[in-house]
Amino acid sequence: MDWKNLLHGDPVPWLLDADTPGVPYLVLRDLLDCPPDNPDLASAKHAAYQAGPIATVLANIQPDGYWVEPGPGYNPKYFSTVWSLILLAELGASLADDERIARACGYILDHALTSGGQFSASGAPSGTADCLQGDLCWALVTLGCIDHRLVEVRLPCVLRHRYPANRGCNVKSGVRKRPRLEDVARLVLGKQDRQGCWPLEYDYNGKTWRM
Repeated sequence: MDWKNLLHGDPVPWLLDADTPGVPYLVLRDLLDCPPDNPDLASAKHAAYQAGPIATVLANIQPDGYWVEPGPGYNPKYFSTVWSLILLAELGASLADDERIARACGYILDHALTSGGQFSASGAPSGTADCLQGDLCWALVTLGCIDHRLVEVRLPCVLRHRYPANRGCNVKSGVRKRPRLEDVARLVLGKQDRQGCWPLEYDYNGKTWRM
């Protein structure tokens, strides 16, 4: 089933005309599946790095590769290293496109990964959590980080946390392969308006980097 058949209207035209650089990039890449060499995708990607939210996040990185405070990078929410890396991954950034992202990935591995293969909010084994593990591992892999230390990371909890709970809700991929998500998909789809748009019920305005 085409994902558009689940909507009351086609959001693609107005998403492509969005004033915020970065939105058209994600639409072309994730919704329209444009290949990497597509000129429109390349142009939208360039705009996202120059003036969009990706540029905003990277403008605030410190020379050593962290945001706000040195160390494991969990606090302060949602400006610190952990959250900035997760946000960059969700915005479609890649370390192949900017050396600062590669530096940040190396920094978080140096300062937040314990010897047991778990990420810690405090740097100590007592500061580990499944949600942090899943989010950071997903973010690093999505950003293109290839590091031998990631091989030692405990993956079962990563897969349980990040993919079924967060990424599996994408209606584009369908819920037929994940029957447990049928109620979730029904709830999400039921909130759309007649134009196939969703109301902004909550945002992080003032709680993270200004987009």
